[in-house]
Amino acid sequence: MAFEAADRAFWPPIPSLFDFTLKFEESIFTIAPSAVALIFIPCMIVYYLRKEVVVRRSQLLWFKLLLFGELQLASGALVAIKIASLGIRSSSSEFRTTASLPAASLEFLASIAVLLLLYVEHVRALRESAFLGLYLSITFLLEIAKCRSYFRRPGLDALGGLAAAAAILRFSIICLEEVPKTSLIIDENLRKITGAEASAGFWKRYLYVWLNPLIWKGYRSTISVEDIGEIGAEFASRHLFEDFHPRWVAQDKLATMCLARALLGHLWIHWLFCFVARLAFTGFSFSLPFILLRMTEVITDPGPNAKDIGDSLIGATGLVDEIGHLDVKSAQEAADKEEWEEVEETEAVEDNEVAIRVDQYLVVFLKFMASVTPGIEHDFTMGV
Repeated sequence: MAFEAADRAFWPPIPSLFDFTLKFEESIFTIAPSAVALIFIPCMIVYYLRKEVVVRRSQLLWFKLLLFGELQLASGALVAIKIASLGIRSSSSEFRTTASLPAASLEFLASIAVLLLLYVEHVRALRESAFLGLYLSITFLLEIAKCRSYFRRPGLDALGGLAAAAAILRFSIICLEEVPKTSLIIDENLRKITGAEASAGFWKRYLYVWLNPLIWKGYRSTISVEDIGEIGAEFASRHLFEDFHPRWVAQDKLATMCLARALLGHLWIHWLFCFVARLAFTGFSFSLPFILLRMTEVITDPGPNAKDIGDSLIGATGLVDEIGHLDVKSAQEAADKEEWEEVEETEAVEDNEVAIRVDQYLVVFLKFMASVTPGIEHDFTMGV
C-alpha cells in the first residue's frame, strides 16, 4: 500500500496523512518513554522499599471497594491492553516496521513497572511522585497521537481502539492519583501534620490547585491562623529532628566542624541541588562570549549554512542570555521603523567589506562585557 512503504521509514512525515510515520512514532512515542520508565522506575521502587509503610493495606487496594482499589484495577487493565497490543503486533505483518515488536515489548514491560510503582507509592508515599505524574501525563498525550495515527490507516482499527482505551485508562489513573490519601495514613500523628500540599497529587501541587479552598475562604471571609493548615511532615520540626539526631549523636563532639559535617550529611541532597544550579549558571555565563564570537563571525562572513547557524545561535542565546526583561513589543516596533536595517545591495559596499554597523558592534560589545563581569550591569539593550 502507498502508506505502508512510507511508514517503514523513520523520516520524513507523510504529508497526505498530515502525520508522522509509524516507525517515527514507535521509536519516539513508544520506545523512548518506555526506556526512560524502565531505567528510573526500578530505582524509585528500591528507594520506596527502604521507607516505612505509611498508608494502610486493606481490601480497598485490591477489591475496588474504595478509590485506590479502582486505581490498581485501572493499571492492571492497562497491562492487559499492552498484552493485547503486543499480540496483535506479533501476529500481523500489516504496517509492521523494524521498531514495531521492540516498541510493543518495551511498552508492555513499562506498563508492568508502572503497576509495581503505583502499588509501592500507594503504601509507602504520602503523594504521587513528580516522575510518575509526568510520565503518565506525557504518555497519555502520546497515546492520543498514536490512536489518531492507527485510525487513519486501513486495517489498524484494533490497534487504534487499544490505544484509545489505554489513553482513557491513563487519564483515569492521573485523576485517581490526584485524590489525597490523608484518611488512609496509618500513624495518627502523621495524619494530623499532613496538610493539603503534602498530600496533593502532581497536578494539584504544580498548578497550586490545593490553594483554591484557602483562596476561596479568604475571598468570602477573614483568614485566621487555623485556616492555613499544616505544612507537611517533611517540614515538621519533630520529623527533622528525628532524622538529624542520629547523625549528630554519631559525631565526635570534640572534633572541629562536627556540626557542619552533621548538617552536610543530613542535607547533602539539598546542597547538591544548589551546586548543580550554580554550576549550570556558571557554565551559561562563560559560554556567552563564545556565542557572541560565533555570532559576529556569522554576521561578517555568512556561509552557505548561515540561516541554520543563525537559528541555532538564536536558540543558544535564548537559553544562555538573560531574556526575562526582553521587551518584544519595543523590539517589534523598532523593527517596523527599520532602525536595524540590512545593508542594501545598492550601497557602495565592497565584497571584502564587513557588513556590520557600529551600533551592532556596540550591542555585541555590551553583551560581551556583561558576560565577563556579570556582577556589574553594563547591558541595558534588552528593550532596544
